[in-house]
Amino acid sequence: TPVSVDQQYAATMVSAFDHVPQGVVVFDAGNRLVVCNRRYRELLALPASLSQRGTELRQLIRFLTKRGDLGLGVTEEITEARLNDITHAPVTMTQRLGAESQHLDVHTSRLPDGGLVITLEDVTDRAQAEEELARVNLSPRAQGRRAHRSADADECRTGAGARPGRQGQSRQQPA
Repeated sequence: TPVSVDQQYAATMVSAFDHVPQGVVVFDAGNRLVVCNRRYRELLALPASLSQRGTELRQLIRFLTKRGDLGLGVTEEITEARLNDITHAPVTMTQRLGAESQHLDVHTSRLPDGGLVITLEDVTDRAQAEEELARVNLSPRAQGRRAHRSADADECRTGAGARPGRQGQSRQQPA
């Protein structure tokens, strides 16, 4: 049977959606899953049953809570708090660890029809680089370099500490 233009369009959209590097999921106004891409399933390491059309957002959050993805505590309290956060705010942005300890940026946005779109981005490389930079900047050697630069800056401001062989030399500024 011939494929309709609508079917071709839908197949193209599904293929494109699965090639987006971020995880994307859409829920309808009743908080039931409409569609999600492959990357979303991968980033959250979801079982197939939780990435099927019609899955309730509450079920998904409860699964992530029980697995420990959303912190420690009473499962129902964490589930309800997270559900309330993302369904009552027009937009949210959080960072958390994924199932495989990857750093994830999680964005939620309410849709005009009351639905919800959630995107997940793996920012592990950036987070690790920031952690390394912070570690290096806190090292004794880096603190010593900062102290030395600060002392040099103080000398420049006060004119103290002229270096031998430089007295009387000045840089001529162009007119």
